[in-house]
Amino acid sequence: MPRVYRSLLIASLLFVGVAHSETPTLDDIRSSMDSVWKDIQSMSADVTMDFLFPVGAKPLPLSGSGTFHYLREDGKDKSRQQITTRIPEPFAMEMSVDILFDGKKMHTTMVMMGQKQTHVGEPSLEQGALPPGGGRLIAALEKHLNLTVQPNESLDGHEVYVLDGIPKDKTAPLSRIRIYIDQKMAAQRKTELYQPDGTVGITVLFTNLKQNTNPDPSLFVPAK
Repeated sequence: MPRVYRSLLIASLLFVGVAHSETPTLDDIRSSMDSVWKDIQSMSADVTMDFLFPVGAKPLPLSGSGTFHYLREDGKDKSRQQITTRIPEPFAMEMSVDILFDGKKMHTTMVMMGQKQTHVGEPSLEQGALPPGGGRLIAALEKHLNLTVQPNESLDGHEVYVLDGIPKDKTAPLSRIRIYIDQKMAAQRKTELYQPDGTVGITVLFTNLKQNTNPDPSLFVPAK
């Protein structure tokens, strides 16, 4: 290969590498997400959650799966996430968690071993009461976290923005959050919550993400 062409090829490859790894600013991400999100009224996805279940001397690593639905109605963000986990032997039990945000309050219901526990309260970062996408997601994160932007990545074939957040509240039961946001859909793809010791305590992954699915509004009405 002639030297001039070889030099051009190397320069082109270097340019591609720099462009791919370029880190956008938070304002760049916010602007891009707002542009996409303005046309999004609803969303549905499959969701899996890997987490550490506090039992015995050593936490038990578990995985659950379920569905996530979002609806913007009357200017309010509403969401519902339902996950079921099967705990293996020797416990051999099923645990289900239903997290509903009706636009004002969080309604959390956990059922395990036939026992139901419910809680209604103000939304919090730990409960995941966040808009799933758009600039409103960034604004909600900034209320609770000091955000830094990491280099863009590819996640399961999707180009994503990557944000790291350190809780402003020093008493928060986590040390860091990392959120992966789909660049084309302006929505969360993955969230990692880190424990105080720096290890990942909870990982939430959204797949089969579909926008403007128009879920039934009754799905976001708390049971009486």
